[in-house]
Amino acid sequence: MNILITHFYSRRNNGDAAILYSQLREMRKRSPNAQLTIATMDDLSEYPTFEGVPQVPALFSTALDRHRSRWANLFHIVRSFAGSWLWAITHRLTGHGLSLFMYRSEGTFLASLADADIVVPVGGGYLKANKGGMAGMMDLWLVLQPIYLAHLLGKPVIMYSQSIGPFETKPQFYFAARVLKKCRQINLRENKSFKLLRAIGVPERVLQLTADAAFLLEKREFVNCLPPTVRERLNDVGRPLVGITARAWLKEQGQTLYEEQFAQAIDTIIETHGATVVLIPQVVAADLGDDDRTIQNRIYSKLQHKDRVVNIEDELSFKELKALYGQLDYLIGTRFHSVIFSLTEHVPAIAIEYEHKTSGIMFDLGLEKWVVPIDQVSALQLTTLFNELARERSGYLSHLKSVLPVYIKRAHQANDLIAAMANE
Repeated sequence: MNILITHFYSRRNNGDAAILYSQLREMRKRSPNAQLTIATMDDLSEYPTFEGVPQVPALFSTALDRHRSRWANLFHIVRSFAGSWLWAITHRLTGHGLSLFMYRSEGTFLASLADADIVVPVGGGYLKANKGGMAGMMDLWLVLQPIYLAHLLGKPVIMYSQSIGPFETKPQFYFAARVLKKCRQINLRENKSFKLLRAIGVPERVLQLTADAAFLLEKREFVNCLPPTVRERLNDVGRPLVGITARAWLKEQGQTLYEEQFAQAIDTIIETHGATVVLIPQVVAADLGDDDRTIQNRIYSKLQHKDRVVNIEDELSFKELKALYGQLDYLIGTRFHSVIFSLTEHVPAIAIEYEHKTSGIMFDLGLEKWVVPIDQVSALQLTTLFNELARERSGYLSHLKSVLPVYIKRAHQANDLIAAMANE
């Protein structure tokens, strides 16, 4: 049984890497004879495999290049749509796809798709459209395209634990529903996505509520992975340790305000609680224009108490980060997988929401009280909420101990149908 895992972004996004690692471990455990292949945006000359699994180029990696102009990207997206559609139709009719207008790397992906018995889009939150108009539609089609091609070739599609949406326009809702209705199963990691898909007409028999695969990373699983240089810097500082993750998300003025308010909140927390703050880069995909170190360095430059801050600029793997979060006493996390990494280490966390997966998963865990929308971040709000978190620490931890085992059990269910089909 050949299984093609699509839509992997980058191992330098440690949340994505943790999801894929957990997904692969589950699939190998329950379907040991399946042959796995990953379609990725990573540079294959540097990373030909992930955890021993061979990788091929993602279909949209050549259609979208951040170094090109907007119009050049539009041309290549249309070219990729047309060429891959022609290839799929001719392959279905004749058994041999007609490769016109296609790059060699795109042909490699399509050959892997043709060889697959099951197509499994990796867990995550990429199936969305954060803007309207043609730009939003193109973004949506880039992620729908591999799923649509799999349907054209008659391949069963089982989507691993997903957050889906938001969508901005009726055409986006229409095209998403049209493609997703044909999936064999869609595993969803929070109720918000479940309700959205049911509302746009995706049959409920296709939907299954599970949980984010990163919850399967066990407490202290990677405790020995923390680099000695990082461990030494944390051992030499006072307590409590408060972790911070930040990211680029808002437009210029809003982003500047978010960073300024965050810096003020950090200074106040240091003064009020005698804390040491650790700035942690969760995503370091500089080649893809997504590097948290840029934002945290700007926040660090605004701080009054730099002597009480550990600004980590190392490029850490998800295993090293998981060990790092286990050293913390608290987290204020914008990157949501930093929150998941912390919660599974039984570290109380405040989550800053930039997409509905944050409030959706925190609500499902009964932790909605500890969510702050990113466009509403203020120093006063963060410090007030953190003060409350410190007072309620024991209650928060008791709640985690009661809800996490049941929630983690749901995460295993995302592999049930895959395993059943792969072991037939």
